[in-house]
Amino acid sequence: METYSDRIRIVVGDITRLPTDAIVNAANKSLLGGGGVDGAIHRAAGRGLLEECMGLGGCETGQSKMTGAYNLPCMKVIHTVGPVWHGGGQGERELLASCYDSALKLAEENELSSLAFPCISTGVYGFPKDQAARIALHTIFAHIRDSYEGQVVICCFDEHDARYYERCFWEESLTLLGDHEAVMGYKEKIDTLPDDFWDELLAYIPRLERGEKVTDSNSPRGGKLEKKLGVCTSPADYLSWSNCFNTGQMPDYNLMNNVYCLFVISTFLSRQAYWTGCSATPEKLLSVLRPLREYRQRFLSRRGNNFTQRG
Repeated sequence: METYSDRIRIVVGDITRLPTDAIVNAANKSLLGGGGVDGAIHRAAGRGLLEECMGLGGCETGQSKMTGAYNLPCMKVIHTVGPVWHGGGQGERELLASCYDSALKLAEENELSSLAFPCISTGVYGFPKDQAARIALHTIFAHIRDSYEGQVVICCFDEHDARYYERCFWEESLTLLGDHEAVMGYKEKIDTLPDDFWDELLAYIPRLERGEKVTDSNSPRGGKLEKKLGVCTSPADYLSWSNCFNTGQMPDYNLMNNVYCLFVISTFLSRQAYWTGCSATPEKLLSVLRPLREYRQRFLSRRGNNFTQRG
């Protein structure tokens, strides 16, 4: 089964060798080649790429234009112009997000099924690498959530660069669940739940495996959960809050190695039953609770081993 972690890959390598449908070139405004990734792509593609770029009239910062790939193994090159970092007060973050956004829109419009990005603006343009990684992943995940059906590769120069993307990968993947600010705020609430809440929630698995339907009266701590979280006080509150989330698609997310997605979805389903009386099917709940149980078992095993080692 394909998961969202299959849809976005972080690799270390030479972007000019990737056989994706398209690669993204971190270009300058002239589009006529330069240093770094830009120069490497032009050298590998050959003279034909330069000649085509000469007819494009350049490109503005944050925008993208597409050309053929010539001697490259991909089919297309999408040229995007990243911002130079001036301290963050000149719209650099928005411009970098626009680079990823405009490139992905071109990929969608031209039905490109795979796309590889370099680490835009993090070289001589000086964009802080940790911020650039978050902006890139946030924008990519938003497109996968809303419209892009292909695969995305983030091609890093070395392992040091790749670690910036790996560190924030799962947190930014929460973008798939809905409005990022709302999801992150909910994540902070979930962090306050005690261990025994999860133990009691997972104790419902045997009943669900027997095919028992979960209702409001026997839902996994629906009412107690509301008191713990303090997010909603009425059905109207709940409806307003839930509009920030992709409730229609949430049960179909295959992000089961992202524990926070499991936390969000499992509590969301329980609270949905509590406020709306809409019962989740055993199959739907099990699809979330089983991986959550596996995570819980691994977590407790690691904690036990650490305790033994300290003792």
